[in-house]
Amino acid sequence: MTANDPVLRAAAHHAQVLGQIGGWNPSTTRCVLDGLVTVLTGLPAGERVSLSEVRARPHRWVSRPRLIDVLIDLDLLHDDSDPAIKSWIDRVTSPFSPGFIIPVRQWLLILLNGDARARPRSASSIYVYFGAIRPFLDDWAASYDHLREVTRSDIHAALGPLSGSRRATTISSLRSLFGFAKKRGLIFSNPTIRLKGRPADFALLPMADEEIRAIEQQAEDLAGRVIIALAAENAASTGAI
Repeated sequence: MTANDPVLRAAAHHAQVLGQIGGWNPSTTRCVLDGLVTVLTGLPAGERVSLSEVRARPHRWVSRPRLIDVLIDLDLLHDDSDPAIKSWIDRVTSPFSPGFIIPVRQWLLILLNGDARARPRSASSIYVYFGAIRPFLDDWAASYDHLREVTRSDIHAALGPLSGSRRATTISSLRSLFGFAKKRGLIFSNPTIRLKGRPADFALLPMADEEIRAIEQQAEDLAGRVIIALAAENAASTGAI
């Protein structure tokens, strides 16, 4: 069944080798070979199989992990799955009205992916940035239809009770969001222009326990919460983490 397809023939041979090395039983090997036929037959030269196809197309008896191992070894797999952070971005922005969803979601995606002017940020940084301003976004979205309606007075009212590192982080997040929205033409004016923190806000002090816990809850998984805790409690650098 593989004689006329060199890619399928090579994949079948590699699967049999892996089966011998890994001690697969004959039934498992046959099912993996069946899965290779399903996903590789008709595949154009030079293209790879998407992970979503591997998960959906082969029959249920095929071991997906072993099939994936074969395809990865031969550089025949394209991972088209969204990382967890993208699903998290969709989830946390979906309750907003369209006037808030669009700018906030686009801002978070730019933080994640970067652009010509900015490098991508880590997932933990994105959790912290969004966690710092989410309460204010919730309040503004309940009163306004669009982010562009937020005024400088609203910004100062939000920052009024804050101090120290929490205030500094919130200022950085607000400036990032509104600066992005202004550059993209999503708002008419930037209410955070000339917004500065007090010198004491930028002292390298540990965050309070309740602040750490509040931001940790923005993380989608345990790894994200651990990273936030390391950064907040021990001032651990990215390299150290």
